[in-house]
Amino acid sequence: MSTEHTDADAFIKEGILFAERGDFDNAIMCFTEALKLAPNNAEAYHNRGLAYYNKGDGDRAIEDWTQAVRLDPNDAEAYSGRGVAYKDKGDYDRALADFTQALKLDPNYVAA
Repeated sequence: MSTEHTDADAFIKEGILFAERGDFDNAIMCFTEALKLAPNNAEAYHNRGLAYYNKGDGDRAIEDWTQAVRLDPNDAEAYSGRGVAYKDKGDYDRALADFTQALKLDPNYVAA
């Protein structure tokens, strides 16, 4: 494993810890640093999207979850998260499409 990925993983882990404590600004900073080191890291986009969503920035969350599913088309949680953000915006067609895709990927994913 390269140092680049190890460092990115460390930022992701730290970001998750910040997010679990409700410190979404520092979580976003950590995920952004991870993406500087590993720009195609779907997990970093996924988690940064979740932090943006929890911070109340649904549009930025949608952008990050879109990148996450582009990089990892099997990420049911990213589809579901994006679906919730679309639902919040009143874009029910896109929300339904994302929830449907999440369930196709993981039929037992209750949140979808």
